[in-house]
Amino acid sequence: MQLLNNLSIKQKLIGIIMLTSIISLSVASVGFISINIISSKRSIIRKISTLASTIGINSKAAIIFKDQKSAAETLSALSSEPDIIYACISDINGNLFAEYVSNNQGKGKTDSEQYLKFNKFLKLDSKWSNYMGASYMFHKKHLYMFVSIIFEEEYQGGIYLCTNLETLYSSILWNIIFCTGILSACAVLAYFISIKLQKTISDPVLELSQIMGRVSSDKDYSVRVEPRYPDELGILFEGFNNMLAQIQERDNALLFTHYAVDHMGDMAFWIDSEELIIYVNNAACISLGYTSEELVSKSASIVNPNSNPDAWRAHWNDLTDKQAVTMETILITKTGDTFPVETNFNYVRFKGKEYCCAFLRDVTNRKRIEAQLQQAQKMEAIGTLVGGVAHDLNNILGGLVGYPELLLIDMPPESPMVEPLVQILKSGEKAAAIVQDLLTLARRGVAVEEVVNLNDIINEYLKAPEYEKMIQYHSDVQFKLTIEPDLLNIRGSFFHITKVIMNLMSNGCESIKGKGEVLIGTQNLHIDRLYEGFQNIPEGDYAVLSISDTGIGISIEDRSKIFEPFYTKKKMGRSGTGLGMTVVRGTVEDHKAFIDIISRKDGGTRFDIYFPVTRESTKVENKESSYASYYGSENILVVDDVKEQRDVASNLLGYLGYTINTVPSGEMAIEYLQNKTADIILLDMIMEPGIDGMETCDRILGNNPKQKIIICSGYSETAMVKQALKLGACGYVKKPYRIKEIAKAVRETLDRQAE
Repeated sequence: MQLLNNLSIKQKLIGIIMLTSIISLSVASVGFISINIISSKRSIIRKISTLASTIGINSKAAIIFKDQKSAAETLSALSSEPDIIYACISDINGNLFAEYVSNNQGKGKTDSEQYLKFNKFLKLDSKWSNYMGASYMFHKKHLYMFVSIIFEEEYQGGIYLCTNLETLYSSILWNIIFCTGILSACAVLAYFISIKLQKTISDPVLELSQIMGRVSSDKDYSVRVEPRYPDELGILFEGFNNMLAQIQERDNALLFTHYAVDHMGDMAFWIDSEELIIYVNNAACISLGYTSEELVSKSASIVNPNSNPDAWRAHWNDLTDKQAVTMETILITKTGDTFPVETNFNYVRFKGKEYCCAFLRDVTNRKRIEAQLQQAQKMEAIGTLVGGVAHDLNNILGGLVGYPELLLIDMPPESPMVEPLVQILKSGEKAAAIVQDLLTLARRGVAVEEVVNLNDIINEYLKAPEYEKMIQYHSDVQFKLTIEPDLLNIRGSFFHITKVIMNLMSNGCESIKGKGEVLIGTQNLHIDRLYEGFQNIPEGDYAVLSISDTGIGISIEDRSKIFEPFYTKKKMGRSGTGLGMTVVRGTVEDHKAFIDIISRKDGGTRFDIYFPVTRESTKVENKESSYASYYGSENILVVDDVKEQRDVASNLLGYLGYTINTVPSGEMAIEYLQNKTADIILLDMIMEPGIDGMETCDRILGNNPKQKIIICSGYSETAMVKQALKLGACGYVKKPYRIKEIAKAVRETLDRQAE
């Protein structure tokens, strides 16, 4: 095979045809001769064994009667077989009984020598074979055969034959000569035929080779070979054409890929092991402010302010180990600005060289969203905490607010206990207001349920003691008011918006060093397109509350943090606890309003809050009725897990003449109603352990849809309270209980149901 490697394709084809022909004919000749030899041997074995068996049968009587002459005459019949050169008969004891010697054997050996020779061969048991009861062995040019003479199943003697095989071998030799002649003639014929036929293969292959050279030199992948051969060459040509088509398609795909990478939105860099930039796409050039020529062949540290040789080497080693690395880093533009990016580094080997293929994405917006999400999660965690605290405080404040109010009803005005009780009541009310701040912080305390006007809220606040105290404390600050007379109404919480005004005005005063001004104003404003400020404000009609100051302003860094809980730059104990702005933000969001901040360092700050307007009118409150209108004698069941709350409700309603029964859980309320009745039920929403007020309400109304229930909660109207009202609860009373509020709710519910 090594010889064929150095030959031309024509010579290879001729050589292959010649070798194939010679080998095939040689194998056929060897097979033919082998089969002929085997067949000839089998034929002579069959013939001699048959002859020996016949002689043995004819010699049985001679051996039994020891008639040597008759046995010799039987053997003499072998003279008609010229190839049998010797034969003999032995008796039962193995002694020579009779023999036959062919004339071709000659007289050189005595009878005893021939017989001894047979005995010698007979002892070579491993070399003897059997055929139809005869034992035979080929030795040199002779066939030796022995056949036992059996009479009545007893051994009587044996027949020995020796056959000359020269005739057989001569025939085989002639067959070999004949096959060799045929083989030689066929080889010569194959040579001339191969010279003619090789062109059918070599010419198309040479044609294909020429076209391949043309494609290689011109890089023209549009060239095609005409597939005019309906055989494997045609398949080869078709495959070659398909390969060219795939290369052409791949070439176009590579051009498209290069174009796509060069014009993709993310930045792309190829950097070698020495931190040199090999390739940079258009997005990177635009984001960084460089041209491609300014970056290629430069160190990547030109755009990475955190890079240095040691850091790059450590990063490269890490990349070669992991093959791919994702990390966040900072890029610096040509003008010196920086921005965060998420980078996907990929280790690549190309043409024996190592590269880092990096794709970078600006994550400035994502960082901002993540910060907002973290803020929301922080607020949720704090809300969960303060919500539970506020609930417990409301339970404690029930007695602090309820009992002083109850005592003051019948106490003479001149009594020395009136003023202390009034102070206790006011302290309880202030504590309840603080709890509402906590609930606002927990995003569970704002009830957007009434139509209010910002001008009314501002005017009410300007009459409050808190405002008077602020004026006294900040004597160098002037307060100015600019309100729009026909300001549209909004839906919101009077109390919580008041807290927003108070916190913003207090912060404005704190920001002023020395003399300055704090301005509060309102206006109607229509936005006809999205306004992008501190928050994005959609189009619509708004009533805008503006509070501004001439203080030190808020830096850009602090502007994103001022609404975080407990974030404050004020002196603790003097100006607040750091929750004021968090309450502002929570209230704004609960009112589905928006806030914008306009601030310049040393130029003051203005907060604009955009409240969606409503066309509804504000309600005119009736003058408070006397306690006489709230008296009753009905049976009331109070359900609350806190004993103090049950006692406060019992005492307040018992004072008004009602019959009060109490139970500490929802399960006990359901059990109570199985045997007794209640004209109305005061049901706490949050009870532990056991079922809560929502499930209790559902079960009670399931058993008796006409049962009167008033929901009680320290929170404002949460989703749970609203759901209970949808189920069929008649009203809602907020904790801590005030005698007029709870009495009014009970009386109105009883009277309305009775109609």
